Amino acid sequence: MKLAAYNRSKRVVDLVAIVVTAPITILIGVVTSLLVRLRLGSPVLFTQRRVGLNDRDFDVLKFRTMTDERDERGDLLPDSDRLTKVGRVLRSTSLDEVPQLLNVARGEMSLVGPRPLFVRYLPHYTAEERERHRVRPGITGLAQVSGRNGVEWDQRLQYDVQYVRSASLLVDLKILAGTVWQVLRRQDISVLASDSGEPLDVVRSYPTDGSLSLRRLRAQDLATRVEWIADPRVREHMQWPDDISLESTQEWFARVRRDRDRIDYVAESGGQIVGMAGLRMTDPGTAEFYIFVHPERHGQGWGKRISALVLTHGQEVWGAEAVTLTVGHANVAAYRIYLSLGFEVTVEDEDRLWMRCARS
Repeated sequence: MKLAAYNRSKRVVDLVAIVVTAPITILIGVVTSLLVRLRLGSPVLFTQRRVGLNDRDFDVLKFRTMTDERDERGDLLPDSDRLTKVGRVLRSTSLDEVPQLLNVARGEMSLVGPRPLFVRYLPHYTAEERERHRVRPGITGLAQVSGRNGVEWDQRLQYDVQYVRSASLLVDLKILAGTVWQVLRRQDISVLASDSGEPLDVVRSYPTDGSLSLRRLRAQDLATRVEWIADPRVREHMQWPDDISLESTQEWFARVRRDRDRIDYVAESGGQIVGMAGLRMTDPGTAEFYIFVHPERHGQGWGKRISALVLTHGQEVWGAEAVTLTVGHANVAAYRIYLSLGFEVTVEDEDRLWMRCARS
Protein backbone atom coordinates (compact mmCIF):
# COMPACT_ATOMS: atom_id res chain seq x y z
CA MET A 1 0.00 0.00 0.00
CA LYS A 2 1.33 3.46 -0.89
CA LEU A 3 2.01 5.73 2.08
CA ALA A 4 -0.56 8.36 1.08
CA ALA A 5 -3.32 5.74 0.91
CA TYR A 6 -2.04 4.08 4.09
CA ASN A 7 -2.09 7.39 5.99
CA ARG A 8 -5.69 8.02 4.90
CA SER A 9 -6.92 4.55 5.78
CA LYS A 10 -5.14 4.54 9.11
CA ARG A 11 -6.70 7.90 9.96
CA VAL A 12 -10.12 6.29 9.66
CA VAL A 13 -9.03 3.36 11.83
CA ASP A 14 -7.65 5.75 14.48
CA LEU A 15 -10.92 7.68 14.68
CA VAL A 16 -13.02 4.53 14.89
CA ALA A 17 -10.77 3.14 17.65
CA ILE A 18 -11.02 6.38 19.65
CA VAL A 19 -14.83 6.41 19.43
CA VAL A 20 -15.16 2.73 20.38
CA THR A 21 -12.83 2.99 23.40
CA ALA A 22 -14.04 6.46 24.48
CA PRO A 23 -16.04 5.31 27.55
CA ILE A 24 -12.98 3.60 29.01
CA THR A 25 -10.36 6.18 28.03
CA ILE A 26 -12.49 9.12 29.23
CA LEU A 27 -12.95 7.45 32.62
CA ILE A 28 -9.21 6.76 32.88
CA GLY A 29 -8.43 10.32 31.82
CA VAL A 30 -10.79 11.91 34.36
CA VAL A 31 -9.52 9.77 37.26
CA THR A 32 -5.88 10.42 36.33
CA SER A 33 -6.55 14.16 35.94
CA LEU A 34 -8.03 14.33 39.43
CA LEU A 35 -5.06 12.41 40.87
CA VAL A 36 -2.55 14.73 39.23
CA ARG A 37 -4.54 17.80 40.32
CA LEU A 38 -4.64 16.64 43.93
CA ARG A 39 -0.99 15.57 44.15
CA LEU A 40 0.76 18.01 41.81
CA GLY A 41 -1.68 20.89 41.43
CA SER A 42 -2.17 22.83 38.23
CA PRO A 43 -1.59 22.54 35.39
CA VAL A 44 -2.64 18.92 35.01
CA LEU A 45 -1.25 18.67 31.47
CA PHE A 46 2.02 19.83 30.01
CA THR A 47 2.97 20.25 26.39
CA GLN A 48 6.17 19.85 24.41
CA ARG A 49 6.82 20.89 20.84
CA ARG A 50 7.47 17.82 18.70
CA VAL A 51 7.79 17.02 14.99
CA GLY A 52 5.06 15.18 13.12
CA LEU A 53 3.96 14.26 9.61
CA ASN A 54 5.98 15.96 6.86
CA ASP A 55 8.19 17.74 9.42
CA ARG A 56 5.27 19.83 10.75
CA ASP A 57 5.62 20.52 14.47
CA PHE A 58 2.83 20.39 17.05
CA ASP A 59 2.29 20.33 20.82
CA VAL A 60 2.25 16.80 22.21
CA LEU A 61 0.13 16.37 25.35
CA LYS A 62 1.02 14.45 28.51
CA PHE A 63 -0.10 14.33 32.12
CA ARG A 64 2.31 16.25 34.33
CA THR A 65 4.53 13.95 36.39
CA MET A 66 7.18 16.33 37.79
CA THR A 67 7.35 19.46 39.92
CA ASP A 68 8.99 22.69 38.78
CA GLU A 69 11.55 22.86 41.59
CA ARG A 70 14.69 24.84 40.83
CA ASP A 71 18.12 25.29 42.40
CA GLU A 72 19.66 28.48 43.74
CA ARG A 73 20.72 29.46 40.22
CA GLY A 74 17.15 29.20 38.95
CA ASP A 75 17.84 26.04 36.94
CA LEU A 76 15.42 23.13 37.06
CA LEU A 77 16.56 20.35 39.38
CA PRO A 78 17.41 16.97 37.78
CA ASP A 79 14.41 14.91 36.70
CA SER A 80 15.10 12.37 39.44
CA ASP A 81 14.58 15.10 42.08
CA ARG A 82 11.40 16.48 40.49
CA LEU A 83 9.67 13.22 39.59
CA THR A 84 6.97 12.47 42.16
CA LYS A 85 5.71 9.11 43.40
CA VAL A 86 2.51 9.63 41.43
CA GLY A 87 4.60 10.56 38.40
CA ARG A 88 6.57 7.33 38.66
CA VAL A 89 3.35 5.31 38.70
CA LEU A 90 1.96 7.20 35.72
CA ARG A 91 5.12 6.67 33.70
CA SER A 92 5.60 3.02 34.64
CA THR A 93 2.01 2.29 33.56
CA SER A 94 2.19 4.64 30.54
CA LEU A 95 -0.88 6.50 31.84
CA ASP A 96 0.95 9.79 31.34
CA GLU A 97 0.52 9.21 27.57
CA VAL A 98 -3.31 9.03 27.66
CA PRO A 99 -3.81 12.73 26.72
CA GLN A 100 -2.12 11.98 23.39
CA LEU A 101 -5.42 10.46 22.31
CA LEU A 102 -6.44 14.11 21.86
CA ASN A 103 -3.46 14.51 19.54
CA VAL A 104 -4.74 11.50 17.62
CA ALA A 105 -8.26 12.94 17.44
CA ARG A 106 -6.86 16.21 16.10
CA GLY A 107 -4.94 14.39 13.38
CA GLU A 108 -1.49 15.26 14.73
CA MET A 109 -0.70 11.69 15.80
CA SER A 110 -1.77 8.11 15.21
CA LEU A 111 -2.15 5.21 17.59
CA VAL A 112 0.88 3.56 15.95
CA GLY A 113 3.91 5.19 14.37
CA PRO A 114 7.37 6.50 15.20
CA ARG A 115 7.37 8.39 18.49
CA PRO A 116 7.28 12.20 17.99
CA LEU A 117 10.68 13.66 18.86
CA PHE A 118 11.96 17.14 19.69
CA VAL A 119 12.17 19.83 17.02
CA ARG A 120 15.82 20.42 17.92
CA TYR A 121 16.66 16.89 16.69
CA LEU A 122 15.86 17.73 13.06
CA PRO A 123 19.42 18.77 12.03
CA HIS A 124 20.82 15.54 13.50
CA TYR A 125 18.93 12.99 11.37
CA THR A 126 20.42 11.32 8.35
CA ALA A 127 18.45 11.58 5.11
CA GLU A 128 17.27 8.00 5.62
CA GLU A 129 16.17 8.65 9.21
CA ARG A 130 14.01 11.59 8.14
CA GLU A 131 11.76 9.07 6.41
CA ARG A 132 10.20 8.58 9.84
CA HIS A 133 8.25 11.79 9.22
CA ARG A 134 6.45 10.38 6.16
CA VAL A 135 3.78 8.96 8.49
CA ARG A 136 2.03 10.41 11.53
CA PRO A 137 3.92 9.86 14.79
CA GLY A 138 2.39 7.35 17.15
CA ILE A 139 1.61 6.81 20.81
CA THR A 140 3.49 3.54 20.35
CA GLY A 141 5.63 2.13 17.56
CA LEU A 142 7.97 -0.57 16.35
CA ALA A 143 10.92 0.77 18.36
CA GLN A 144 8.82 0.77 21.52
CA VAL A 145 7.96 -2.94 21.22
CA SER A 146 11.54 -3.78 20.21
CA GLY A 147 13.21 -2.67 23.41
CA ARG A 148 11.42 0.60 24.13
CA ASN A 149 13.80 3.24 25.52
CA GLY A 150 16.60 0.76 26.13
CA VAL A 151 17.51 0.74 22.43
CA GLU A 152 20.36 2.98 21.27
CA TRP A 153 19.49 5.92 19.04
CA ASP A 154 20.89 4.49 15.80
CA GLN A 155 18.88 1.30 16.20
CA ARG A 156 15.79 3.12 17.43
CA LEU A 157 15.72 5.37 14.37
CA GLN A 158 16.39 2.40 12.12
CA TYR A 159 13.29 0.71 13.56
CA ASP A 160 11.32 3.85 12.65
CA VAL A 161 12.54 3.70 9.06
CA GLN A 162 11.80 -0.03 8.93
CA TYR A 163 8.24 0.67 10.12
CA VAL A 164 7.66 3.33 7.44
CA ARG A 165 8.92 1.04 4.69
CA SER A 166 6.76 -1.90 5.80
CA ALA A 167 3.74 0.03 7.07
CA SER A 168 0.44 -1.82 7.01
CA LEU A 169 -2.61 -2.17 9.22
CA LEU A 170 -1.53 -5.73 10.09
CA VAL A 171 1.82 -4.46 11.33
CA ASP A 172 -0.03 -1.84 13.40
CA LEU A 173 -2.19 -4.52 15.04
CA LYS A 174 0.89 -6.55 15.96
CA ILE A 175 2.53 -3.46 17.48
CA LEU A 176 -0.58 -2.60 19.49
CA ALA A 177 -0.74 -6.16 20.83
CA GLY A 178 2.97 -6.03 21.75
CA THR A 179 2.48 -2.69 23.49
CA VAL A 180 -0.38 -3.97 25.63
CA TRP A 181 1.74 -6.96 26.64
CA GLN A 182 4.69 -4.75 27.59
CA VAL A 183 2.53 -2.35 29.62
CA LEU A 184 0.91 -5.22 31.50
CA ARG A 185 4.34 -6.64 32.28
CA ARG A 186 5.80 -3.13 32.84
CA GLN A 187 8.70 -4.27 30.70
CA ASP A 188 11.46 -1.99 29.34
CA ILE A 189 9.74 1.18 30.55
CA SER A 190 12.00 4.06 31.62
CA VAL A 191 10.47 6.42 34.17
CA LEU A 192 13.32 8.93 33.77
CA ALA A 193 14.55 10.36 30.50
CA SER A 194 18.13 9.79 31.68
CA ASP A 195 17.41 6.05 32.01
CA SER A 196 17.16 5.81 28.24
CA GLY A 197 20.42 7.60 27.51
CA GLU A 198 21.28 11.08 26.32
CA PRO A 199 19.23 13.18 23.90
CA LEU A 200 19.90 12.60 20.21
CA ASP A 201 21.38 16.05 19.67
CA VAL A 202 23.84 15.46 22.52
CA VAL A 203 24.77 11.96 21.35
CA ARG A 204 25.53 13.20 17.85
CA SER A 205 27.46 16.25 19.03
CA TYR A 206 30.38 14.24 20.43
CA PRO A 207 33.51 14.72 18.30
CA THR A 208 35.09 11.96 16.24
CA ASP A 209 38.52 11.39 14.76
CA GLY A 210 38.35 8.91 11.90
CA SER A 211 37.33 5.59 13.43
CA LEU A 212 37.61 6.97 16.98
CA SER A 213 34.48 8.39 18.62
CA LEU A 214 33.43 9.57 22.06
CA ARG A 215 30.26 8.87 23.97
CA ARG A 216 29.19 9.19 27.56
CA LEU A 217 29.98 6.48 30.11
CA ARG A 218 27.00 4.15 30.64
CA ALA A 219 26.01 1.75 33.38
CA GLN A 220 26.85 -1.22 31.16
CA ASP A 221 30.45 0.04 30.90
CA LEU A 222 31.11 -0.16 34.64
CA ALA A 223 32.24 -3.80 34.73
CA THR A 224 34.85 -3.00 32.06
CA ARG A 225 35.95 0.06 34.02
CA VAL A 226 36.45 -2.01 37.19
CA GLU A 227 38.38 -4.65 35.24
CA TRP A 228 40.72 -2.05 33.76
CA ILE A 229 41.30 -0.26 37.07
CA ALA A 230 42.26 -3.59 38.68
CA ASP A 231 44.85 -4.23 35.95
CA PRO A 232 48.45 -3.57 37.19
CA ARG A 233 49.31 -1.89 33.87
CA VAL A 234 46.69 0.78 34.57
CA ARG A 235 47.39 1.09 38.29
CA GLU A 236 51.06 1.68 37.51
CA HIS A 237 50.18 5.16 36.26
CA MET A 238 46.91 5.98 38.05
CA GLN A 239 46.17 6.53 41.73
CA TRP A 240 43.15 4.45 42.68
CA PRO A 241 41.87 3.20 46.06
CA ASP A 242 42.52 -0.50 46.61
CA ASP A 243 38.90 -1.38 47.38
CA ILE A 244 37.29 -0.50 44.06
CA SER A 245 34.55 -3.00 43.22
CA LEU A 246 31.60 -3.13 40.87
CA GLU A 247 29.28 -2.19 43.74
CA SER A 248 31.35 0.84 44.78
CA THR A 249 31.70 1.88 41.13
CA GLN A 250 27.92 1.69 40.66
CA GLU A 251 27.50 3.95 43.68
CA TRP A 252 30.12 6.33 42.26
CA PHE A 253 28.35 6.31 38.89
CA ALA A 254 24.95 7.14 40.39
CA ARG A 255 26.56 10.06 42.22
CA VAL A 256 28.59 11.55 39.37
CA ARG A 257 25.77 11.29 36.82
CA ARG A 258 23.91 13.83 38.97
CA ASP A 259 26.85 16.24 38.81
CA ARG A 260 26.09 18.83 36.14
CA ASP A 261 29.71 19.96 36.15
CA ARG A 262 31.16 16.60 35.22
CA ILE A 263 31.14 14.22 32.28
CA ASP A 264 32.81 10.82 32.00
CA TYR A 265 33.56 9.46 28.54
CA VAL A 266 34.12 6.20 26.72
CA ALA A 267 36.21 6.19 23.55
CA GLU A 268 35.35 3.54 20.96
CA SER A 269 36.96 2.38 17.75
CA GLY A 270 35.45 -0.30 15.54
CA GLY A 271 32.84 -1.03 18.19
CA GLN A 272 35.51 -1.73 20.83
CA ILE A 273 36.21 0.39 23.91
CA VAL A 274 39.79 1.68 23.73
CA GLY A 275 39.80 4.25 26.52
CA MET A 276 37.93 6.11 29.24
CA ALA A 277 38.30 9.71 30.31
CA GLY A 278 36.58 12.47 32.23
CA LEU A 279 36.30 16.19 32.78
CA ARG A 280 35.06 17.98 35.88
CA MET A 281 34.63 21.73 36.18
CA THR A 282 36.43 22.91 39.30
CA ASP A 283 36.31 26.67 38.84
CA PRO A 284 34.63 28.88 36.24
CA GLY A 285 36.51 28.26 33.01
CA THR A 286 38.71 25.46 34.42
CA ALA A 287 38.23 21.69 34.27
CA GLU A 288 40.12 18.72 35.72
CA PHE A 289 40.97 15.93 33.31
CA TYR A 290 41.77 12.23 33.61
CA ILE A 291 42.25 9.44 31.07
CA PHE A 292 43.21 5.79 31.00
CA VAL A 293 43.60 3.51 27.99
CA HIS A 294 42.74 -0.16 27.46
CA PRO A 295 45.53 -2.15 29.16
CA GLU A 296 46.29 -3.95 25.89
CA ARG A 297 46.39 -0.68 23.88
CA HIS A 298 49.17 1.18 25.65
CA GLY A 299 51.81 2.70 23.39
CA GLN A 300 49.59 2.71 20.28
CA GLY A 301 48.76 6.43 20.22
CA TRP A 302 45.24 6.16 21.63
CA GLY A 303 45.98 8.36 24.62
CA LYS A 304 46.84 11.39 22.51
CA ARG A 305 43.88 10.98 20.16
CA ILE A 306 41.39 10.46 22.99
CA SER A 307 42.79 13.38 24.98
CA ALA A 308 42.48 15.71 22.00
CA LEU A 309 38.82 14.76 21.47
CA VAL A 310 37.92 15.13 25.15
CA LEU A 311 39.60 18.53 25.44
CA THR A 312 37.81 19.73 22.30
CA HIS A 313 34.45 18.55 23.60
CA GLY A 314 35.04 20.11 27.02
CA GLN A 315 35.72 23.45 25.42
CA GLU A 316 32.61 23.21 23.24
CA VAL A 317 30.29 22.10 26.08
CA TRP A 318 31.55 24.28 28.92
CA GLY A 319 33.75 26.82 27.22
CA ALA A 320 36.59 25.56 29.42
CA GLU A 321 39.44 28.03 29.03
CA ALA A 322 41.92 25.81 30.83
CA VAL A 323 42.29 22.12 31.75
CA THR A 324 44.39 20.76 34.60
CA LEU A 325 45.66 17.27 35.46
CA THR A 326 48.26 15.42 37.47
CA VAL A 327 50.75 12.89 36.13
CA GLY A 328 53.31 10.74 37.90
CA HIS A 329 57.03 11.25 37.20
CA ALA A 330 57.25 7.62 36.10
CA ASN A 331 54.59 8.05 33.45
CA VAL A 332 56.94 9.51 30.86
CA ALA A 333 54.75 8.54 27.89
CA ALA A 334 51.74 10.41 29.27
CA TYR A 335 53.93 13.42 30.14
CA ARG A 336 55.12 13.64 26.54
CA ILE A 337 51.56 13.32 25.22
CA TYR A 338 50.36 16.20 27.39
CA LEU A 339 53.29 18.37 26.36
CA SER A 340 52.40 17.76 22.71
CA LEU A 341 48.81 18.82 23.44
CA GLY A 342 49.90 22.13 24.92
CA PHE A 343 50.09 21.34 28.65
CA GLU A 344 52.72 23.02 30.82
CA VAL A 345 54.02 22.00 34.24
CA THR A 346 52.73 24.35 36.94
CA VAL A 347 53.64 22.54 40.20
CA GLU A 348 56.03 19.67 40.88
CA ASP A 349 56.80 17.45 43.86
CA GLU A 350 58.75 14.24 44.34
CA ASP A 351 56.03 12.00 42.87
CA ARG A 352 53.78 14.05 40.63
CA LEU A 353 53.55 16.91 38.21
CA TRP A 354 50.58 19.27 38.03
CA MET A 355 50.00 20.39 34.48
CA ARG A 356 47.77 23.00 32.90
CA CYS A 357 46.66 23.62 29.33
CA ALA A 358 45.08 26.89 28.23
CA ARG A 359 42.65 26.32 25.36
CA SER A 360 42.53 29.07 22.77
